[in-house]
Amino acid sequence: MSQVGDGSGRTPGRFWPLAAVLLMALAIRIAWWAAYVQGINNEGVEYCRLAENLIGGKGYVGIFGGPHVFFPPLFPWLIGAVSFVVHDFETSARVVSLLSGCGIVWAVWGISRRLFSAHVAIVAAVFAAIHPTLVAFSVSAYVEPLYTFLVLTGTYGAMGFVQDRSRRSLMASGVCWGLAYLTRPEAIVGGVMAAGCVALFVYFRERRLFSAARSGAVMGGGMLLLCIPYVIWLSSSAGGFRWEGKSGANSLINERVQQGMPYGEATRGLGGEGGQDGPFLALSDERELLAYSGSGGLNFLGSLLREPLPRVKGTFLDLGRARALGSPWILLLAAAGLLLGLSWRKKPGESIVLVGLIFFFGLVLLLTEWRYLRYFFGTLSILLFCSAAGSVLFARAILLPWRKLRDRAEPASVSVVLAALLLTGLSLRILPATLAESELNQEYSTQSRELGQVIASDHGPGPDPEARPLIMGFGLAPAFYAGGTLAYLPYAEESRALEYVHGMTPDYLILRTLEENQVPYVSSWLETGIPDSCAELIFNAGTASEQRTRIWRWTC
Repeated sequence: MSQVGDGSGRTPGRFWPLAAVLLMALAIRIAWWAAYVQGINNEGVEYCRLAENLIGGKGYVGIFGGPHVFFPPLFPWLIGAVSFVVHDFETSARVVSLLSGCGIVWAVWGISRRLFSAHVAIVAAVFAAIHPTLVAFSVSAYVEPLYTFLVLTGTYGAMGFVQDRSRRSLMASGVCWGLAYLTRPEAIVGGVMAAGCVALFVYFRERRLFSAARSGAVMGGGMLLLCIPYVIWLSSSAGGFRWEGKSGANSLINERVQQGMPYGEATRGLGGEGGQDGPFLALSDERELLAYSGSGGLNFLGSLLREPLPRVKGTFLDLGRARALGSPWILLLAAAGLLLGLSWRKKPGESIVLVGLIFFFGLVLLLTEWRYLRYFFGTLSILLFCSAAGSVLFARAILLPWRKLRDRAEPASVSVVLAALLLTGLSLRILPATLAESELNQEYSTQSRELGQVIASDHGPGPDPEARPLIMGFGLAPAFYAGGTLAYLPYAEESRALEYVHGMTPDYLILRTLEENQVPYVSSWLETGIPDSCAELIFNAGTASEQRTRIWRWTC
């Protein structure tokens, strides 16, 4: 079977098909937004509140009411900038994701064009435009669309350098990786890997160590120019060197899980006398967790090195079961495209950069303890252009017996259309899994909006218009829609939990049936109420046979 590369990676003079696909991608995403989007997700809450407080001059403060260090600032900055136009922070986050999602379509097209051919590129762009999971996340408030767009653009720039040796492409690639770091900090590892791949290619091409080191330094320098200010800020907040803000909390959680604690206790457990509380009870000032060094990322790296085979097996099983990505069919097509469709000898530089990208996304998955669908978002981008190449190969194989048809029509055009139809069918097969995905559950989001509106209506304006109601529970979205701040309820026996609540003096408490696994006493409080005279029930929905929701006003 022939490879799908044309040896040049150049588009034969026409960009209108890409423009048409981009317009289609934009229209599909806007339609999905109108049809399916009802509320915000938990991480989106944090990003939107960070943006709101930045624009309001209150500093880098999140939904928990204190200094925030977990998430880098680029996404909140962009949300805040767009809010000057649309005047709503949630909508602003979705607009940033929408533009990033359309940008991913362009980046997938560009990388496919450099790896394979113009025909594969347009098939890959169509698949990226219509893939339901990519569409759904592209109108969410998750950071993954922006992050993936920047990573792919950085990869595109690196591939551009190995093709035309343009220093401008190399510097642009480094800048994109630096911006990606300001959305998710692990991008600094990917940027270093990409710079290493470029340097390796230059060395093998020219056999000059200085030239290779200079190329890697130019790319790495572009990245570090953007990374250093944030590293300095984090390190000054921690009182020691830090390049990211979550490893302290993650390390502490992992250590507590390894001690035999259930996840709820590891994150929100009360420590008792001389003990340490779970890190999620200290989110009102995350600098405390930043100061906890632990072993950071080395903790997770150590668990990978101790049990590498189970980690690798678990990652492949999760990927193979991810129906919302298109597994297993997308994996089979991608494998065919990668192994049979890529001209490795003709494009060694692009191939090295691609291998580096695959290794980076794979390493991130292997180091992740809990793999949500959004963690596969970067991997999905690779599957898109590799499966497009595989689908073109498959289409060509189908057309081989029909010689007369191939004589009457341009073979490449026919195979492109057939490949696009094949991936359209796969997208329709993916759609139900995407709609059922818990991270995109709109019923839960709609309920969160309603609960927030109940509290906002009950709380009303106080003597201090800047004061926000303190809400205890587990959902970030109700607190966001209420205009409040959140504090988690602790994992403890009922009496100790009530003591903790009295110490926090919240304004409201929210509990729902779907949160019964969070702490031991949720079922009892939903069934019989909170056994404390300070708790006044103000909202009661659902019955024992349905999803129950309760809101209490705390009067003490």
